[in-house]
Amino acid sequence: SELRRESSDNNHRNDFRPDGNRAWSDGYRGSAVDDTIPTRTLFVGNLDSNTADQTLYEIFGKFGSVEHVDIKAPRNGASGTFAFVRYAEVSSAKEAKQELHQKLIGSSRIRLGYGRGTPSARIHISGLGAWCSLDWLEREFDRFGAIHHIEYRTGSPTALVSFDSV
Repeated sequence: SELRRESSDNNHRNDFRPDGNRAWSDGYRGSAVDDTIPTRTLFVGNLDSNTADQTLYEIFGKFGSVEHVDIKAPRNGASGTFAFVRYAEVSSAKEAKQELHQKLIGSSRIRLGYGRGTPSARIHISGLGAWCSLDWLEREFDRFGAIHHIEYRTGSPTALVSFDSV
């Protein structure tokens, strides 16, 4: 797998999808250049149609632990192959986006953006210490909505807070 950066110019295609639509509901949220809200998932646009999952694992894995790669090829042989690369940590996605945006994978210059976060009524909390208690979790998280249930064992470094609604 070859990865290189070409000099930047303004003559490259600026569409990420076969139909030019930048607001699909599959996790991509607008322009890769203007997207400033980092998530663990990167949208990788303008891929060669023959790009393999393993190639993306290797290239994006240089920036952190890649949990999943999902390549999407358009139907009927149309151009516009793209992928989603999900990292274990947001910091890895941020670094990869900074380093790889507009680099070449094969013969195509890729475009990167952050995937859209999915609303959830549950939040996972890590990094808790001996100082944490069920009462503390209730006080800290009830400001975000009515709490349905908290899963926490005293001394555990993690907890799961479930809310009544998103």
